[in-house]
Amino acid sequence: MGFADGVLVALVLVTPLAAGGNRAPVWLIGAVLACAVAGLHVARGGGFGRVATLRPVLVPILLFLAFAGFQILPVAGALPQAVVALPETGVAAAATISLAPGAGQPAILRIAGSLALFAMLTQAAARPDHARRIGWVIYAGVVAHALWGLLSLTLFGDQFPWGEKQFYRGAVTGTFVSRNAFATFLGMGATLGLALLLGGRGRSLRGHWLAPSGVTGAALWATLGIVLLALLGTQSRMGLVATVAGLALVTLAMPGGLGRGTGWAGLAGFALVLLVAGAGLADRAILTVGDAAHRLELWRQVATMIWARPWTGYGLDAFAPAFELHHRPSLEPGLIWDHAHSVYLALWAEMGLIAGSLPPLAGLLAARRLVRLRRARPADSLLPVAGLSALCVAAVHSLADVSLEVQGNVLLLLSILALGLARRLPEERARVAGAAA
Repeated sequence: MGFADGVLVALVLVTPLAAGGNRAPVWLIGAVLACAVAGLHVARGGGFGRVATLRPVLVPILLFLAFAGFQILPVAGALPQAVVALPETGVAAAATISLAPGAGQPAILRIAGSLALFAMLTQAAARPDHARRIGWVIYAGVVAHALWGLLSLTLFGDQFPWGEKQFYRGAVTGTFVSRNAFATFLGMGATLGLALLLGGRGRSLRGHWLAPSGVTGAALWATLGIVLLALLGTQSRMGLVATVAGLALVTLAMPGGLGRGTGWAGLAGFALVLLVAGAGLADRAILTVGDAAHRLELWRQVATMIWARPWTGYGLDAFAPAFELHHRPSLEPGLIWDHAHSVYLALWAEMGLIAGSLPPLAGLLAARRLVRLRRARPADSLLPVAGLSALCVAAVHSLADVSLEVQGNVLLLLSILALGLARRLPEERARVAGAAA
């Protein structure tokens, strides 16, 4: 792995150390670093030819950013009042569409930095062996995060490295504030790990130390057990559901699936761990009446908020101040509701129905390309399957949580997608096909 690749992978794994990366100084520094690496790449005569093949995936995101920029311009006065109307609360009309333009500006920079990281990792993944090595390093980082989460809960008094833990005591959160956000991180890492382990059975890795067989293979499968044990310790209901969906997709999409050996033994081990260590999840139950009632009422009020401004939204990263204008007493008035508890509803509230649908559209287009790559290069399907499965975890969990608003999760998802979506060099495709024959 070269210096630039090392910086980007380190960024993916180090960012979550600061509350999941959900702190402005952290992702601001990360965005600057990613853009600097991309700029250095261009200055040295490098291009982004392989990224250009992903135009159908990237165009919706670029349009999303363009509209976010439009929201922070002083254009609200020139638009029809019905389009930018606010509830009758006595609040003065804003000059911009966004109710929080100061939050929208750094949010645009954050997304731009994430795209720079994605572009550079896509370029780096042109060689399958190199891409696979990057995948293993990222997976090892996820295992380290999982191990710290377990040790923090059991040996170090359920504390953060930087101080006392205020929320979700008794649950594994690692360095994340939210157990749900950490569950998404672990779930995406688990799908990457399972794909790497199953893909390592191919002939191209036979005899290699990464081939999951023998003592080394048992140790590698044990690392997946650590990640899954930490996932159960988060007590995240949707995190478990999303991860099971992602792992099932890996087993169905990988050539040969789990096979008859260690794969099924690992699945049986996971079921046993679930029975023994899943007490916290059982206590919370998938559907509890109280949680469901509060969540449904929140979603009802967010839907009303969206319908009041369906085309312009209230501004990128402006959900909290916008929802205060629509908050009704039927939803706990003593709490501050700064999240929609659904990525999709949050996007539509902040960006409007059209622009807010662009990121999910990009995800669907990425999934379609990953499926095509899986069919077109079965000998090199490991990373496309990992990307598709990680996307599945993120998409399912986003139905009922906002884990993708945490920068550490965004970077992990984009890095796995970059490895899977990358266009291989012709000579590398031929070599991989020959090794698998």
